[in-house]
Amino acid sequence: MKSFINDIVKRLITSCGFYHIKYLIKSRGKTLLILMYHDVVEEGSTQHKQSLVNRDTNKTFEANLKALKGFRILSLEDAVAEIRQENELIDDTIAITFDDGYRGVYDYAYPLLREYNIPATVFLTNDWINGKMVPWWEELELLVKQTDFGSISWENIYRILNITSNETPIRFDNSIKSKKKFIQLARSILMKLCDDDRTGAILKIKEIFLEDQNVNLDDIKALSWDQIIEMSGNNIFFGAHTCSHLNLSFTDLTTAEEEIVTSKSEIECKINGPVKGFAYPYGYDYEGYNKFRPILGKIGFDYAVTAYAGYNYKDTDLYRLYRSAMPPSESVAIARRLYYLGLST
Repeated sequence: MKSFINDIVKRLITSCGFYHIKYLIKSRGKTLLILMYHDVVEEGSTQHKQSLVNRDTNKTFEANLKALKGFRILSLEDAVAEIRQENELIDDTIAITFDDGYRGVYDYAYPLLREYNIPATVFLTNDWINGKMVPWWEELELLVKQTDFGSISWENIYRILNITSNETPIRFDNSIKSKKKFIQLARSILMKLCDDDRTGAILKIKEIFLEDQNVNLDDIKALSWDQIIEMSGNNIFFGAHTCSHLNLSFTDLTTAEEEIVTSKSEIECKINGPVKGFAYPYGYDYEGYNKFRPILGKIGFDYAVTAYAGYNYKDTDLYRLYRSAMPPSESVAIARRLYYLGLST
């Protein structure tokens, strides 16, 4: 009976992808696996309980760190340097990254990373750090939370998002499950629009959802420069993510270079150190990012990361590295099962 249960659990772990962290690294040779995170919130907090998107908590993130015990973990900067200097990885390696610059990285992830003596790299969106913007996807979530879906003209929303009624349910309701589905659908569409079109679409959605009401964005917090400077002296590295989280798929090379240079220069000035890595905002346009390789090399970046899931080897394009997002809603259970099955060393 015990072996039967173990087999079922092992299948679950394999199907969700986490099992491959160890299995594929062991079976495919010298591999660089880059883990991608965004925000980390406090377990059981209002932000956690009321979130309409999956967010890591301090507990799920710690479970991930425990599940990775025994692996070789380097900063992404050191891993890339090893590939450049040795033309290969000395051993299988895992690197941890965060995108955007959420305050939760400092409040909840950073203490755990220090406790476990694990390095990480955070890719910063400068305009958010400087208080000039709030990520549109966070504003969208707040809009959805505050809106009575029972009173919405969904035909107008579908028109704004350029979807037909046979591509989605005719009407969403006020249940958490329904609102989560809408968020997932809207984000997947909006992220692939050019920045001006997306801004216009969100303004139209806001008019329909809230009419004359306002959205309180005060709880959506970014890192401060003081926090960034503190972490930079304690095994946390920082990379650029453009200033405004620009969708580079629709951006000319001159504008892109200006944003990237400004982002890199400001971060280097603040932390008084080099910025070697870049993360493509949204990260979905793998083929399209190839045109930025000469720019990134000229500016002085050693590597760039996408949001395409996969494993990196010595011959992987260092300016289009793969990353894997962890499933936060399952992290605690997966970590427990990894220990139970003896998959951690």
